[in-house]
Formats: sequence, C-alpha cells, structure tokens
Amino acid sequence: MSDRTLAQTPEQLMRSRYTAYVIGDLPYIRKTWHRDYCPPDLSLEGLPEFIRLQIVSHSHSNNRGYVHFRAFYYTQDELTWMEEQSQFVKLSECWLYTTGEVK
Repeated sequence: MSDRTLAQTPEQLMRSRYTAYVIGDLPYIRKTWHRDYCPPDLSLEGLPEFIRLQIVSHSHSNNRGYVHFRAFYYTQDELTWMEEQSQFVKLSECWLYTTGEVK
C-alpha cells in the first residue's frame, strides 16, 4: 500500500505488512503498527525468509478486526510456518495492527 492508499480492511493491511516484512520495509511496518503497541526496539534481524502468506480467516466490524494467518518459510530445508491471530483497530479511517497471538 502506498502512502496515498489506505487499506480498506484488516486483511488488506495484513497482506501489505507481510510484503513489508518480505522486502524489509521497517518504516512501513512501524507506520502500520499502533503506536501504543509497537516495540521501540523493533528489528527485522533474525527473521526467516518468508515465501508465502495464507489467510486462514478474517473478520472486521466498524473499528475492530482480526486476521488469522500463516506465513511459510524454510528452515533446514523443511517447509514450516509461523501462525498468528492478529488484531487490528481502525482509527480515523486508518487500519492499524495492534497485537497478535502466535499459535
């Protein structure tokens, strides 16, 4: 998502944040993370090279949303994934990531 394009749903925001993780766009990740929840020492070092995103489920109301996803990557030549139930909030027409429960 460019600066001029706002995600219309939490799912759209999740997809754009996944892309930001893949290409290493830390400023975008910070920008789309609610400031009350974003870790001050956020770093992309040590993350695996993600190869695919699977949206398992998603829902949203007027100002709250949820996205359950799996992000796939290889470790020691074996395909594995990280799974999370992410929470989002909508502030002033802008969806923001708040927290996630890793499964």
